[in-house]
Amino acid sequence: MANAENTAVCRSGDSLEAVNDPAVNVQAQGSSFSGTVTRVWEDGLRLDTGDRTLVVDTWALCGDATEGSVAEGDQLTLMGEFDGREFDVFSIADAEGATVCHTGNSYE
Repeated sequence: MANAENTAVCRSGDSLEAVNDPAVNVQAQGSSFSGTVTRVWEDGLRLDTGDRTLVVDTWALCGDATEGSVAEGDQLTLMGEFDGREFDVFSIADAEGATVCHTGNSYE
């Protein structure tokens, strides 16, 4: 997990943004991870955060159509929780902050 020594926080309008320090390859605050997609399948993906690789269950947001919204090489930020060794995602945002892959299959 990133710590205060390696992560700076700046105010941009009314929102807070984590600023990447070169020494830190993962931004993890509670249940949020950012990284690069290294593999995609119908209801999941693999995310490389720089210091760990997550197996991500995307079914709640994408159903069986993850491959239509996410590609290898995409930079994503995921929010969710661990269920065993898988990370169950509640939201997915691309590098610009836009919501990715919301089909209405939500936990809500």
